[in-house]
Amino acid sequence: MLTVVGTGIVMFVLGYTAAYISLIHYQQRAERALRECGSILKAIALAQELEGKLRADRSRVDGK
Repeated sequence: MLTVVGTGIVMFVLGYTAAYISLIHYQQRAERALRECGSILKAIALAQELEGKLRADRSRVDGK
C-alpha cells in the first residue's frame, strides 16, 4: 500500500514538474514573439515615416 501511495506521489511531482517546465518554455516563446512583434511594428512605423518624408521631398521637387 505504501508503495502505491509513494508511486502516486512521485508521479504527481514528476507531472507537476513537467507542466511547470513546459509553462516556462511557452512563456519564453511568448515573450520572444512579443519582442519580435514590437520590432516589426517599429519597422512599419519607420517605413511610414520615411514614406511621408519621401512624399514631402517629391512634392517639393515637383513644385506642388
